[in-house]
Amino acid sequence: MDDYRAATLLRTLVADEPPPSRVDPRRAIAGVKRRRRRNRIAGLTSGAFVVALGLVLALLPTLRNDEPTSVAAAPAEFNPSPRHVFDPTRFALELTWRPEGVVAEEHESATTYQRITLLGKGNAPLATLSINGTGQVLPSEEWPSTNAASIYGDGNPSHWLRPDPKSDRAGELWWFWGPTAWAVVKIYDSSDPVELAVRLAKALRTTGNTPVRMPFTVPAPGGLKLARAATMTGPDGRYAGVLKFSSDGRWLYGSWVTVSATNDQDAVRSSTPYVLAGDDEHDSGATNTVPDDAAVVRPTTKDVVGVVPVAVTGSGPVIEPDVARRAASTVKLVDDPGDPNNWKRPFVG
Repeated sequence: MDDYRAATLLRTLVADEPPPSRVDPRRAIAGVKRRRRRNRIAGLTSGAFVVALGLVLALLPTLRNDEPTSVAAAPAEFNPSPRHVFDPTRFALELTWRPEGVVAEEHESATTYQRITLLGKGNAPLATLSINGTGQVLPSEEWPSTNAASIYGDGNPSHWLRPDPKSDRAGELWWFWGPTAWAVVKIYDSSDPVELAVRLAKALRTTGNTPVRMPFTVPAPGGLKLARAATMTGPDGRYAGVLKFSSDGRWLYGSWVTVSATNDQDAVRSSTPYVLAGDDEHDSGATNTVPDDAAVVRPTTKDVVGVVPVAVTGSGPVIEPDVARRAASTVKLVDDPGDPNNWKRPFVG
């Protein structure tokens, strides 16, 4: 597996107003990336390490049930097209404990994964907790790593990988939350990242079934299918809603369209779309073959609506700029979107 597929796997594993204005997507989102990078303390670049991670010798019991049950005894071969188990319009994750310093949360629901990202001041990510769909397992390969303390105290090891040997404050904890289904806790900065990761893993529940609601409604752009739905909620009514549409509603390998709305002050002041904490590279436009004027930002008095089409060079067809422009003109914010009680379902027309 090459580095591109490994990085893509982690990102998808481990969505009638005034006329829209045009902006340069690279310049707009590059500003968001710079702001995010200043806020981060110790970001991890773990995508290239996915294929290097060894499988656990004894798989951990699933988090779905109170009583431990055995999971896959032997690894399957890597499957680039696994059976997906998630509905992006429903959210299964629940967290019964949060560390100090969490001021906002992002919840992502996709066909391939579900994720909670805990944010500190300035939208700096503190930790992410992800579960991936069944059938997407890794081939067995050796890689230097240490075994974290057993999550359940039953002797079953959990792999702890430190990509940067110079940092003792960051890392990732991997385990199986169900048969052939990875879970991962990523810690960005902590005096004891292993202890924090294990405690968060113990607090994670996968049996929820919460309908996802959005602070806006929009028809599917250009006939594309919903692949991801994400929300951010914070203090004083701070919010964001992000939808991602792709041709098959699953992978974002080739091209997709991101539709977002937010009242986050950084986005409002800079008139840029909201970028999820884990997606600044994914939506950066660094390899975006869509014309520079295809990204659309529609600011209002307190909110910013953004539509960004992305097409990775050589991996998918170029999305027509008119798709983004039409989508931006059809986004309808709910009344008082800072109050989640007003959010809508269904949110795709």
